[in-house]
Amino acid sequence: MRLDSYLVEKGFFESRNRAALAIKEGQVSVAEKVVKKPSFSIEEGIEVSVQEVKFYVSRAAKKLEEYLKEYTLPIAGTRALDIGSSTGGFTQILLENGVESVDCVDVGREQLHKSLREEERVSVFEGVDIRDFQSVCSDGGGYDLIVSDVSFISLLKIIAAVDRLASIT
Repeated sequence: MRLDSYLVEKGFFESRNRAALAIKEGQVSVAEKVVKKPSFSIEEGIEVSVQEVKFYVSRAAKKLEEYLKEYTLPIAGTRALDIGSSTGGFTQILLENGVESVDCVDVGREQLHKSLREEERVSVFEGVDIRDFQSVCSDGGGYDLIVSDVSFISLLKIIAAVDRLASIT
């Protein structure tokens, strides 16, 4: 059996993609040797260990986490907007850094990770174009912090909406 499949089957990871990423990053050992190939063939009964890995709902989480390590931003207690939230990587990091609340806006549906969907500080607005968001948002915006990771539209096309939603313009 492939190592990435084995790790999912044994409950180490929730998907082969997550298992493969951990393997490639050198976080998985087979018989006390680090293996970096997801397709590595493994047999039942061989000792497998996984380094304790911080769970990220997406790779986007790492991007924002690294940014916040390099640049100190006073985000604790702020009201945030995550444009193009997808599975919620940015939202995860914002919550870990103490934001008061996050509104997640995405044109897609059913993408936000379950752990964030169930978080009381998170409001989810699915199937919503950010350019139309003010009509959906009950109080009309006023966000202290706005993050965005959009891939299907140019930031130039949404910048007016971002400006309108910011608490300081």
